[in-house]
Amino acid sequence: MVSHRYLEGSVSGGLTIMVNGEKLRPWSPFAPDEPARLELPPLEFEVVAGGEAGIVRLDRYVLPLRDKFRDPEGFDREFTVVHLSPRRVEGLLC
Repeated sequence: MVSHRYLEGSVSGGLTIMVNGEKLRPWSPFAPDEPARLELPPLEFEVVAGGEAGIVRLDRYVLPLRDKFRDPEGFDREFTVVHLSPRRVEGLLC
């Protein structure tokens, strides 16, 4: 879900993925252009792993309800990726 940052070029180095000679367009699952999207204040917390500590920043978003999305197809795409990740599907099937 973070590959869109590389395709957009917002991460140094960037990334280009080609499929059948066509360059893939970046797509952010966080719906940055949706006017009804709510951006919550970020959280920062310390994580310790392997004897080293670091700060993790968690950017939080609440996507709008389907009827508030500009494009219902866009909503369907967002919902499928964000809410039906493989881990979530496993949980639903158990």
